[in-house]
Order: sequence, then C-alpha cells, then structure tokens
Amino acid sequence: EADGGRDTRYPRVTLEDIRAARPELILLPDEPFAFSEESAQKLAEGLAEAENNRALRIVMVDGTLLFWHGTRMGRAFQQLGGLFADPPG
Repeated sequence: EADGGRDTRYPRVTLEDIRAARPELILLPDEPFAFSEESAQKLAEGLAEAENNRALRIVMVDGTLLFWHGTRMGRAFQQLGGLFADPPG
C-alpha cells in the first residue's frame, strides 16, 4: 500500500491481518498511541465474526510497561506476566 504521505515509522495492520495472525491476546497500550476503551470495543466488534470459536482477550495496558526500557522492566514483568498464562477456562 502506498504511504500517501503518512508517517511510515510505525506499522499499520488491518483487521484481516489480525484475523490471519489468530492472536489469543491483544495488548492495547495508552502510549505511544493512546488506545481507549472505545478502541478496544471497536476492535472486539470488528473481530467478533472471525473469533467466535475461540477466546480472544483484548487488554488495555500501561504503555510504559511495554515501551519504556530500563528500570520499568521489573514492574512490567510483574504486571504483565499474568496476562500470558492460560486464561481461566
């Protein structure tokens, strides 16, 4: 897809890209782009048809835990580690 003058430093994905990847967990950080609860709801609705046969978790997270390296890494491992465990079934 042509960039059309947009900022190309960050990848962009479509709902079709996400469906093809079949993720079990999607993390929506509040930075560097501030995803909102509305963003999460729209994403869930957009993926609902393709994901109706399996559990997909969309979780809002503190972006500093994902993108600020250094001293925040310990807190990131503590707070995010549980997200990667098997969900209660």
